[in-house]
Amino acid sequence: VGEFTINDESSDNLFSLQSKYYDNSGEPYVKRDQNNDTLNIDLSIKNSGNFWNFNPDYSYDLKLGQQKLSTDISLKIGAGKSNVDINTLKINNLIAEVGAGQLNMTLNQKALPTGDFSVKAGAGSIIINLPSNIGYKLFFKVGVGSINVDGRNIAQIGNNNSRYDSANINSSGQIITINADVGVGSLEIK
Repeated sequence: VGEFTINDESSDNLFSLQSKYYDNSGEPYVKRDQNNDTLNIDLSIKNSGNFWNFNPDYSYDLKLGQQKLSTDISLKIGAGKSNVDINTLKINNLIAEVGAGQLNMTLNQKALPTGDFSVKAGAGSIIINLPSNIGYKLFFKVGVGSINVDGRNIAQIGNNNSRYDSANINSSGQIITINADVGVGSLEIK
C-alpha cells in the first residue's frame, strides 16, 4: 500500500531503489537474477502482518538501468497507486495484475513488449498509455467491469474471448498484442 513507481534511466546500474517505509513494516526485499542477457528482479514488501501498520505514505521508486538488457516485468499490485513510465528499456514480457489498486502505465515506442503483454484487473483500474502511431490487437474477457479505448466502452458485461483492433491497425507500422482480463475493475487504453 502506498505509491510505487518504475522508470528507466541510462545507467550502468541494473537498478536502483529509493524507498520510504517504517522500520517494523513495509521494508522492501529485492532479489535479482540475471540469466545470460535477461534480467529478473523480484521486489516484494516485508510486512509485520499487523493490519494496523497500513500506511499510505509508503513509497518505492525503482529505476531500471542497462536499457539494452532484455527485461521481463511482472507486477502484482494489491492496493495503492503504481506508475510505470518506460522510455527506452528493452522489454520482453510485461505482465501486470492489479487487485484493488491503480496502475498507470506509459510505454514509449522503444519500450513496447516484444513478447507477452498481459494485464489483469480484479477490482482495480489499469490505464495503458501507448504512442498514437502504434496499432494493437486487444484480446479480452470481462466480468462486470469495463474496457475503454479512446474514451468509449468497447466491452459488454460477461464478454469472454473477445477481440478489439485499434482504429489504426491497418496503417500502423508496428502492431502489438495485449491480453486483458477484467473482473469488476476497469481497463483504459489511450
